This record gives sequence, C-alpha cells and structure tokens, in this order.
Amino acid sequence: MDDLNDSYSSLTLQDNVLCNLSSAVEENNNFFKEYAQRSFELQNQMIENQSKSLSLLEKIVSQQYSNINRPTNIRNEEQARTSKAPNNSDDDDDSNSEDENDEQYVAFRDSFLSLFKKKVAESP
Repeated sequence: MDDLNDSYSSLTLQDNVLCNLSSAVEENNNFFKEYAQRSFELQNQMIENQSKSLSLLEKIVSQQYSNINRPTNIRNEEQARTSKAPNNSDDDDDSNSEDENDEQYVAFRDSFLSLFKKKVAESP
C-alpha cells in the first residue's frame, strides 16, 4: 500500500510539473507572438518614416536647386530687358548652361538619393 501511495504521489508531482511546464511554454509562446507583432509594427513604422524622410530630402534638394538657379534666371531676364538687341548666340549659351545645370542637378540628386537609400537599407 505504501508503494501505491508513493507511486500516486510521484504521478501527482509529475502531473503538476508537466502542467507548470505547459503553462510556462504557453506564456512564452504568447510573449514571443506579442514581441514579434510589436517588432513588425515598429519596423513598418521605421520604413514609413524613412520613406517620408527621403521624400522630404528630395523636396529640399529640389527647392535648393531652384533657389540656386533663381538668381541666374533673374539676372538673365534683367539682361534681356535692358539690352536693346538681344544676341541669339548668347541666348543659346544661356540655354546650354541651364541644361548643363539641370543635368548636373539630376545627376547629383540621383547619386545622393541612391547613396541615402543604400545607407538606410544598411542601418539596423
């Protein structure tokens, strides 16, 4: 009879241990699911913020470029108004200069944005 009681106590103890382990595993599972969900949400938020940053930087670069060219355009307009006989070859030179500036700006913007995107992708 003592052996039976000992066996029953041992089984009860084992059952309690298994129940506690099962409960701990379930808690850890739930914790991990919540952690993974929160991590996913934060990563999505970071990606969204980085996209907004890229858009803002592109706008800033565009505005800076237009501000840089504005004084040149104003000077060209003033020269055109003050000169009595505009020289067509000068206008062509100005046009080429502006085209070169546009190409330089586009090249600068593209290289800047690609470098920035690369750095953002490398960031943890």
